[in-house]
Amino acid sequence: MNARDELAQVIATELDTIFGHRIAEPAQQDFKLADVLLAAGYSKPRTITTVEELDALPFGSVVIDRSEWVLCKRDERRYAVAGSAGQYSAATIEFPAAVLFTPEATK
Repeated sequence: MNARDELAQVIATELDTIFGHRIAEPAQQDFKLADVLLAAGYSKPRTITTVEELDALPFGSVVIDRSEWVLCKRDERRYAVAGSAGQYSAATIEFPAAVLFTPEATK
């Protein structure tokens, strides 16, 4: 299943849950909405589970960890927490973490 089909299925299922009268199979409008969301830059967050995966992310990447800290990768060793002046090491990040943004994703 590609990203468009997966997103259309989520939309169809959620609308079925909300309105309760649809069949939970994607309809044409679900695919159109999926296309709009994908064109706007939506991508499914990627989950990372190790320090090695975290280290492989480019500088400027943003993740949210299990404790719901939002962190931005500053350099090889430091991560800045949103709303805090502190700098943290990868060892303090609680896994799993979801990648919310990578700089190359916007190019």
